[in-house]
Parts: sequence; structure tokens; C-alpha cells
Amino acid sequence: MANVAMTSDLEEVLRPFHQRAAEAE
Repeated sequence: MANVAMTSDLEEVLRPFHQRAAEAE
């Protein structure tokens, strides 16, 4: 259960990061 919450947080943090990477390309 804790793993799911952690993954959710990571996804929220990495989401804009991935968007930036896509824009950089």
C-alpha cells in the first residue's frame, strides 16, 4: 500500500519533468 502511494507521488513529481523532456526534443 505504501508503495502505491510512493509511486503516485513520484509520478506527480516526474510528470512535468517528462513534459519538459518532450518539449526539449
